[in-house]
Amino acid sequence: GVVAAEAAFRTTTFLIRWSEEEVFLNELAQFRIERDASDASPLTLELRLMHADVAKHGGLDRFIGSTQPVPESTLQFEEVSSLALRLHGPQQGLHAYCPAVFDEHHFCQVDIMAHACVVDFRLRPTRPASSKSAAFEPRSGDAEERGSDSCISSKRPSCVWHEGEAEHREPPAITGCALRRADFDSCSARSAATYADRGVALEEFSHASPLEAAILSLAREVKSSELGSSMTQRWHGLVDGAQSEESCHNRRLTLVGEAADIVQREYVGRLATAHSKIAAQLTRLTPPPSSPRNKTPAYEPVKLPGCLDCEGGAEGAALSARIVAAASRAGQAHASAGAAAAKLLSEDLSFVSTQVLEAWRSLLSVLARFPTSACSQLRAAWDVQLRQHWSESIFSTVMPTRSIKNSEDQKVWETHSRLASALRRSTVHRKLIPHVLQDLSMYVPPTAGIVFFDQRYADGAQQPDGHEVSGDALEQTHGYVRKGPPPELVAALLETGEAPAGNRPMAVATSAVPPLPSLQASRIDSSRGGGVHVMVLVHGFQGQAFDMRLVKNNISLLFPKALYLCSMSNEKDTEADIDEMGKNLADEVLGFVREWCPGGSEQKTLARLSFVCHSNGGLVARSALPRLVEEVGDKFHTFLTFSSPHLGYLYPSNSLFKTGLWFVRKVKASACLDQLSLTDAKNPQESFLCRLSKAPGLEHFRNVVLVSSYQDHYAPFESARIEMSSCVHPGTAFGDVYKEMVDNLLDKIKPERLLRVDIDFFMPETNLDTMIGRAAHIQFIESQPLHRMFIHSYRWLFE
Repeated sequence: GVVAAEAAFRTTTFLIRWSEEEVFLNELAQFRIERDASDASPLTLELRLMHADVAKHGGLDRFIGSTQPVPESTLQFEEVSSLALRLHGPQQGLHAYCPAVFDEHHFCQVDIMAHACVVDFRLRPTRPASSKSAAFEPRSGDAEERGSDSCISSKRPSCVWHEGEAEHREPPAITGCALRRADFDSCSARSAATYADRGVALEEFSHASPLEAAILSLAREVKSSELGSSMTQRWHGLVDGAQSEESCHNRRLTLVGEAADIVQREYVGRLATAHSKIAAQLTRLTPPPSSPRNKTPAYEPVKLPGCLDCEGGAEGAALSARIVAAASRAGQAHASAGAAAAKLLSEDLSFVSTQVLEAWRSLLSVLARFPTSACSQLRAAWDVQLRQHWSESIFSTVMPTRSIKNSEDQKVWETHSRLASALRRSTVHRKLIPHVLQDLSMYVPPTAGIVFFDQRYADGAQQPDGHEVSGDALEQTHGYVRKGPPPELVAALLETGEAPAGNRPMAVATSAVPPLPSLQASRIDSSRGGGVHVMVLVHGFQGQAFDMRLVKNNISLLFPKALYLCSMSNEKDTEADIDEMGKNLADEVLGFVREWCPGGSEQKTLARLSFVCHSNGGLVARSALPRLVEEVGDKFHTFLTFSSPHLGYLYPSNSLFKTGLWFVRKVKASACLDQLSLTDAKNPQESFLCRLSKAPGLEHFRNVVLVSSYQDHYAPFESARIEMSSCVHPGTAFGDVYKEMVDNLLDKIKPERLLRVDIDFFMPETNLDTMIGRAAHIQFIESQPLHRMFIHSYRWLFE
């Protein structure tokens, strides 16, 4: 219901009994907001998550099947979380979707559809805010309707627009006396001196009535400054000239009529545009006319006043001619032109506004009847625009297969760092257009954004060159292509009407980088049939299942039908033997699959099995794979590791980390750290990691994704990428075993199935965490913007 004291809307209460429970609310709130017509600033929609503990009222039994349920009025709700959504361009019409996701401690999602539309304009004469004239005081009830009883001077019209399915009401930007039709009738009988007595400022258009000055000022603001200056000069020439009274009056009517024509086409046109956008939404959201579900009549195009048609051409008497006729009938030289223009403008605006309101009510009716289909369509448009926005921060390149083990750019991280810094400094990146319904909790300034660099491998690809980065020339640098929106996404976006052509700050080159072949194969391969996708999330060294909660939650928002296993089998001892931890994980996965995917129906049949691992969890998962291949190996889909030291800690890039690792191993015995250092055997060739590199597993996955960051020193850069390091010295014991592990791991993976993603974080502060590389290491599991950007940009990994 409505909370009048807070100008807010409150949903009905609902009971949460299980985790991951879905509740269908389907509630619609409508807010009426008044603001200056020239105010293009965004609005802020605040959502609050309220909670009442049922344990204080007798537990669930009092709420489920009880003959004496607890009255809602006795529940004590407390705000436990909140978030803000920013609505961009509401006065241009807004029909958008956004998932409102609360903080990680109260992680839940509310599907929000927001619709905003200008429904009316009001013309008001300018007067000082201090004026106390009783004749201009607001009528009874006006203050309550607009949310304030104060009067603020303004020479612009205010727009009244509606916002649907929202939980916030913005205070009106303009209040004061609104001139209705009755006001215009009385205005025609008042003299210019009467208006002057009320303190109306006429500095720019001397000897003009208040309404004339308002219309002339509006026309000057609508048109260019040159035309506006010309209009001012023509007015001064009119009042300063030595013409006869009749000639002066006729020229006065002509000038006011021209200004009224300009104002009419601007503001009536804006109402007509609002109507067309609503009609377009109704067309998309309403079932076909032949459908039995459709009880909504076909909506007709907007009907404009007689002097306008949809193309803006002339059709009948122009407004200026009507003003001359009306003023002639009034017979008052000074006040009649402005009063007639204002009255006729009000009638034309009201004529179109009535149709907009009718269309708006039809839209609300359709949303109430078809909420699921409406939400699905707007969600698809949101997903397209979100991926388009994030693609501006992703660089892609296709590498030749010969460079899969040895990068010809021996300092590729420096190339990536320069590219990322140049992108953040670029003017184009700073002007990226956000989504029309923006979640401020996920907002990262463009100057501090995360930048991705993905590398794929194919025969015949060209190796990146070594040109320097300069200015905004970022479309294709070092062989990398800014991905930009793929053509099919652009087509879908234009079809939905969410982003009209030409709204982007620049034409970004479409990426020439093809999707991984495994993506195409996975979509056309029907051998697996339908079923459930099980995703196993594995934590790292000294971690626990709770560490992976954000990763799991963000994936589940996009893929709610998948099953998720956050591994807990090794929480008690993460420093144990990796092989033993792998056995524990394998047993846990098989037990989960047997319990939740026993077969018998599509919802209970295992179709795909993927692993998402952080840090040492990648090695634990690899150790579990040989034990899983026989039973579920044909279901392997994606193997994704975030900063996992696949090749151990032989060549750490940070001396502080190297010293700390030596100290920890001296103080406390750790089988895991010994294995990562390849000191668990006298001969490195017999070390666990070397033996693990020969074990089967990775070759069965359709996608092998290695995510790394040079800023993360907890996992050496090349070790996380399974790539040869420039620090390797052939002929040495560790150098030879390092090369052997790279060969063993990459020779079994088809090049087109491998994807390397290097992530550049914005870290301006220098502290101990950034110096030892811990800050970037933790970002992989704690940065929600990173998770959202990665999951949406590479969503085919999780499908």
